[in-house]
Amino acid sequence: MSETQYFLEYAKTGRAKCKAGKACENPAIQKDELRFGTVFDMNGHNSVAWRHWECVTDKILEKITEPEDIGGFSDLREEDQARIAEGVRNGHIAGGIDEKKEAAKKAKAAADAEAANGDEEPIKKPAKRKAPAAPKKAPAKKTKKAAAAESDEEEHASGSASASDAEEEEKPKKKRAKSAPAPAESTRTLRTRKAKST
Repeated sequence: MSETQYFLEYAKTGRAKCKAGKACENPAIQKDELRFGTVFDMNGHNSVAWRHWECVTDKILEKITEPEDIGGFSDLREEDQARIAEGVRNGHIAGGIDEKKEAAKKAKAAADAEAANGDEEPIKKPAKRKAPAAPKKAPAKKTKKAAAAESDEEEHASGSASASDAEEEEKPKKKRAKSAPAPAESTRTLRTRKAKST
């Protein structure tokens, strides 16, 4: 297995996105901003996953022994070289993503401890809102036949009609679909019939 390659450079465009995920506050890496690249193999071709320098984790820094091992280190400005050397030496980036995660965990633990003491209610995530129900459609208008049939049923129900009327009345028959007209015979068929008849 090949050794993982890392390199540093200033972003050439503002199109790259930080691969730190949700932990990164602003995933867009702006033009001329310092970025850290991890080279990986994708289907036989080298590709790069970019991160802000502040989004480099302690786990990644553990794999780097010297700042000069990172490609492009010597091409950076002196103040950035000093910042990177300090991060590699300490195995931790001051104000970096791991520090922010740790601070968030401590704040949540403190809030939970206060809630356990009864001072405040625990912080709950807001419930997901359901989409509003679709408005109901108005009932379809009745046709003349359906209205007549309904009035006839009401008459039968009221007892005004005789039993013989109830027997005579049936459900309205469904209309049959019209069949397609027969296709016109081709001249070839007509010629064949003429030839057979003679």
